[in-house]
Amino acid sequence: MEAKSHIINCHTHVFKSDAIPPFLAKTFLVWPIYYFLNTGVILGLARFWYNSKLSPRRWPYTYFYRRLQIAQYAYRSFVQRNPIARPLVSIINLLLILHAVYFIFKPLLIKLIAINSTIHTWVSAVKNVLVQFHLFYPPILQLL
Repeated sequence: MEAKSHIINCHTHVFKSDAIPPFLAKTFLVWPIYYFLNTGVILGLARFWYNSKLSPRRWPYTYFYRRLQIAQYAYRSFVQRNPIARPLVSIINLLLILHAVYFIFKPLLIKLIAINSTIHTWVSAVKNVLVQFHLFYPPILQLL
């Protein structure tokens, strides 16, 4: 006797936004989140993205965006082609990265300094030299 073949029911339904229940996400999201991500919010974001004249999707086709691209290209080509501007911009970028790393990893530095005094002397020496030449501006309330 042959085994009966199974029929797989695979289909979709297309609904207008008015027919979708507002808390459809309740079936797969936890309690407070499905109130914030209800159907109205998601459909509102989709309508803004696809239909609004202010949508970020349409920015590349605006006059201002094109002018910004041209200005950015002019700046980058100037920096790459000018032998004086390239190292100057590299130094400025290095100082900005140094500030960002200092403020982001400051709690980690404090813990490392508490463990090893050699790191404390090294970090303090580098920081003092940069502050002396006005290349680094630590916060007013210092912990290091």
